[in-house]
Amino acid sequence: MVFRILIKIKPKHSIKSYAIIVIFFAVLQNQKPLNFITYYFISSQTSEAISKRKELLLKEKYLKATQCEYIYDTILIIQGESANKHHMSVYNYSIDTTPFLNTLSHSSNFYKYDIIAPSNQTRFSVPMMFTDADIHSWYEKYSNSVSLITKLKRCGFQTHWISTQSKTGRHEDAITSIAQEADDVVFLANTALQDEIILQHVQNRDTKLTTKQAYIFHISGSHFRYSSRYKDHKLYNNASTIVQEYDNSIFSTDFLLGEILKSFSKNKKTLFVYFSDHGEVVSPDKAGHGYYPSYKDEFDIPFIMYSGIVNPRLRFNENNQKRLNGESINHILEYVIGITQDKNFSYSDTVFSLTPKTKSIIKS
Repeated sequence: MVFRILIKIKPKHSIKSYAIIVIFFAVLQNQKPLNFITYYFISSQTSEAISKRKELLLKEKYLKATQCEYIYDTILIIQGESANKHHMSVYNYSIDTTPFLNTLSHSSNFYKYDIIAPSNQTRFSVPMMFTDADIHSWYEKYSNSVSLITKLKRCGFQTHWISTQSKTGRHEDAITSIAQEADDVVFLANTALQDEIILQHVQNRDTKLTTKQAYIFHISGSHFRYSSRYKDHKLYNNASTIVQEYDNSIFSTDFLLGEILKSFSKNKKTLFVYFSDHGEVVSPDKAGHGYYPSYKDEFDIPFIMYSGIVNPRLRFNENNQKRLNGESINHILEYVIGITQDKNFSYSDTVFSLTPKTKSIIKS
């Protein structure tokens, strides 16, 4: 179709016509039905990056655990989904959507941080949060770096990845590559609409394990459709608006966080971490994420940590008023846990708006 159009252009108008066509496709490349072209090239690049990572991870299988400095015996990381911090009462939302986190915030070992997501797409943000991939060289660094999971394994932690999201697909493959670095990998997407099914696995775990344990829970959180993300635990019994449905999903996630931490309460040397892959636009007129051009609400995410013991490293940003970028969450956790002494954190305002080739500046 495109080829035929170009053939019919008259020579005297060719330069101007070509320019119009180029602009036309540049504007519409992220819109249906032309966005399949963009997705094709992105998927091809991602597949190549995943293949390179396989070679890297194969070498890791034959490496023995090394002696590392670490502070915790148990690490709980909840990777949230589509959580906009402005709908969380722990971040001063007027509606009490996070009663558990509100209570936890009264502890002197509770910390919340000002941070933005590095992307408004899960498939790009999660790899940046767990590997060395960043805004400026996503494919190269993703291909050539192991994730936080492998770094924990190197230090003798037994690692678990428990997910209620899908295992395969254009939005999942890069994340599944990271998940498969764990010793124990469980995907529950085919059996659960709500995240609370995770609690069955937590409660049935072997509590007699003597090795250090690290759990990563990749939840469905507040992904659209919001009404399918909660069941028994909700603020509104009969949510009548999309905002109320979204707030119910945040409330349900808050309950899940509380139950997960409660299940590990016997171990004081526990680090509890919650953050979201990206934010969400939530209004009667527009709801979701992955927009182009993007919206600030797609990048405003929670980042919360609670320690069962005193850890001065959690105050790493105390005297710095700059806002963090989620591309460095893995580096932050390595520092807080004690694996590294380096404070290699990003305060960049640059993010991906839909794809790695489209970058935006998010102003405070």
